[in-house]
Amino acid sequence: MRRRPWATQFTRPPGTLDELNWMVRDAVVCHFDEPARPKIIRLHFVRDEVIAV
Repeated sequence: MRRRPWATQFTRPPGTLDELNWMVRDAVVCHFDEPARPKIIRLHFVRDEVIAV
């Protein structure tokens, strides 16, 4: 695995789910060389909501 220091984190939050998907794919391409690159990426969403009573 070869890391590129200029691509270690997101610089702003994504606006949509499609934008998040693109940002994650881009980060994986930047962090992994072709042979070691994962074939799939699993995103796990946990939603914790607080509502007033």
